[in-house]
Amino acid sequence: LWTAVGKGTWDGEPRTGWRGEPLVQWRGHEKQASYASPVAATIHGKRHLLCLMRQGLVSLDPETGKERFHYWFRATVNESVNAMNPVVSGDTILISAAYYRVGAVLLQVAADGSSVAPLWRSLALEIHWTTPVLFEGHLYAFSGRNEPDARFRCVEMVTGKVQWDQDESWRKSYQGPPEKYGRGSAILADGKLIVMGEAGQLGLFQPSPEGPREISRFQVPGMKYPCWTAPVLSDGRLFLRSEDQLLSYQLRKP
Repeated sequence: LWTAVGKGTWDGEPRTGWRGEPLVQWRGHEKQASYASPVAATIHGKRHLLCLMRQGLVSLDPETGKERFHYWFRATVNESVNAMNPVVSGDTILISAAYYRVGAVLLQVAADGSSVAPLWRSLALEIHWTTPVLFEGHLYAFSGRNEPDARFRCVEMVTGKVQWDQDESWRKSYQGPPEKYGRGSAILADGKLIVMGEAGQLGLFQPSPEGPREISRFQVPGMKYPCWTAPVLSDGRLFLRSEDQLLSYQLRKP
């Protein structure tokens, strides 16, 4: 959408410029939007556009917009959101939310793609806005709604069993350099977890269900609360973002 120098390259119309293309291919309705991004996946040979909406999970046919299935998933209080992107493994989908003990649920998609059934549901993960990392059958994520609530956890995806739990509680009123990640974000790169804490702590972990194996962590100069955007790794560069700052690190050796 934007060039490297910040000039707009898209005016908002969903058009490719092809002759005869309609302005709108299809339009969803009824379900309220939330903060999660749609995830495209192939399950049982069918393409699904998985959208975690305000009321729950909706699967759409990406070509027609026709609903394949939906699953109610939200807090009983209206002042709540779903903000985690769905995580897909085989024919299962994990979704989670942090508001009012909604927790997490693992859904299995039927062979015909028209419905889902819960395999487990628990408070093992209460994800506010980040998306868990799935690695070798285990989920790595920060669980907790409001600061100081923050737990860094490893959860077995098939069973929902918590393999380990590390306290990362942190208050934004704390004076001095943060010692905890708070409600951090994580991505996977070269078999390692790159973790960004909400107050600018950057860490590197070796993912393992046997326990948290932290390789290093440091406070990124100039980064401060709130850092709620997951790190982005592209072409050897690591991009880190806070509310008012964007940093880029060259990770490849010259």
